[in-house]
Amino acid sequence: MRILLLLLLLCCTSFTVYAIDTEEVRIQKQNACKNMNPTFFKKDAVYYYYFYSNQILPLFFLTDKKFKEQNGIELKKVPPLYIVPNNKTPNYHSEFRLDLYRKNRCLYYGKISSKHQDYTLLSNRKNTPVSLPNKKDFLFFKKNFPECIYQEGKKPEGKCVYRQLLYVSDLDKNGKKEYWYTQPYAWGNAFVVSEYDGKMKQLTYSCWMCD
Repeated sequence: MRILLLLLLLCCTSFTVYAIDTEEVRIQKQNACKNMNPTFFKKDAVYYYYFYSNQILPLFFLTDKKFKEQNGIELKKVPPLYIVPNNKTPNYHSEFRLDLYRKNRCLYYGKISSKHQDYTLLSNRKNTPVSLPNKKDFLFFKKNFPECIYQEGKKPEGKCVYRQLLYVSDLDKNGKKEYWYTQPYAWGNAFVVSEYDGKMKQLTYSCWMCD
């Protein structure tokens, strides 16, 4: 009995220390995010973002024909962004949060006051070569992604959600079309870019508070 109590005490003590350490790390990380400067912004790269719930969220940037994940830090400079495809420039200010799903990394985003359609694209370049899908694109996409995915909170209960094709492109100019679409998860939707090479190959994605 004494051994069991000792083990329980050690277990609880270890858990408490771990929780305190994690909170300390979180606060340190938060301060680091606040003071971090956008020094790695690549002038020759094309950055892509999207509107979601009155926010501008980072999607990826393209450099040397490669898709690279980004955390949106360049938004701290409040550079001009252009809505695809009309090239209008929305007003926004930069904020940040910790991405709890990825080891508390810094994630920067733009806060806007006006409303925009969710998943509308933005870029730091005008006239970016991204277009709306045609009928053939929709049929091809549905053939490759026929599944309907259940999401919590949808009414009526048990309602499932299909992936939604939003844009197509060939940004890396390899002759293989890229498909931009929503990917439903249990509690939210990711924005995914995949390329078809005999099968769909995910190139990059952004997921805002979903699992």
